[in-house]
Amino acid sequence: MALRLEFSGQDHPVGRELERISEGGVRRCVRLINAGRRDGSIPPGPPARAVALAFVGALEGAVIALAGQAPHDELLAAGAVAGVLGLDNPWDAS
Repeated sequence: MALRLEFSGQDHPVGRELERISEGGVRRCVRLINAGRRDGSIPPGPPARAVALAFVGALEGAVIALAGQAPHDELLAAGAVAGVLGLDNPWDAS
């Protein structure tokens, strides 16, 4: 993520490659979100691309902010992305 920020908006080979890789991940998330919506495991909501971008951002942000906070880091990161997808919190037993 730090490299993506460093090279953002620059015409640089590293920046272009990072953008290509990042976009590939977002496209894969879009496909998975659409598949989940088709089979009912993910509820309808905003456009899949917007959800995919929010998913990646929430996951990256949670992981960075919670570095070194085991064992809560994984659970809170999962909760962040579950919220983006419109799913129940993973620790909510009700």
